[in-house]
Amino acid sequence: MATAAQGKKTNDGENGPTVADVEAQIRKVRAEIATLAETISAVGSGKAGELRGEAERRAAELAGKGEDMVAGLERELADLERSLEKTVRERPFVALGAALLAGLMAGLLLRR
Repeated sequence: MATAAQGKKTNDGENGPTVADVEAQIRKVRAEIATLAETISAVGSGKAGELRGEAERRAAELAGKGEDMVAGLERELADLERSLEKTVRERPFVALGAALLAGLMAGLLLRR
């Protein structure tokens, strides 16, 4: 780094790099640091874009799975409702007794 400046007199009168040489090296280092910072920023932006895309893909996948689960639960609920209606029509007194028993149990539990 300082090979070109050897043999020159410094401000103290000694041989070695001059103040101007040191300042030039500092400017070079600052320029290299600025270039490095730009490169790191570009890499970070690219990585952020990749991660954002992956997150959006996973969110869409999970939303699709959630919609499938809701549709399945709706089908099961509809089947259960049809089954309950069929049972009540076939055995109305059993259904009335079950409802009466459930009401009594709820009343006892809530009363205390």
